[in-house]
Amino acid sequence: MVALEIEVPGLKRPVLLRPAGCYFAGAEGRVDVESAVDHEAFVYLPQGGPAMSVHVAGEKPSEKPKIHQLRNEIAPGWVWIQNRLMGLFLTVNNDLMRRMVEVLGR
Repeated sequence: MVALEIEVPGLKRPVLLRPAGCYFAGAEGRVDVESAVDHEAFVYLPQGGPAMSVHVAGEKPSEKPKIHQLRNEIAPGWVWIQNRLMGLFLTVNNDLMRRMVEVLGR
């Protein structure tokens, strides 16, 4: 399997960037970032952050449901899925990549 191995002097483990596929729900690519310690995922969001709809609790059944649109303030491009359940996405940049390699390479 193809992967980019990153080794940093002073860190114990290499970190692998492994392409995981393309055309995921809402994304056009995924790269897994992994080491013996843990793994994370980057996805490519061509349209930016995902749009989500929520229904307000406590609405009366006879009322037309109110749908509130939420949109994360994410520029199109590669993002790190920080918390899959809460939908937290951070834009991948130089600082984030360095920190992730540092943590996963311990």
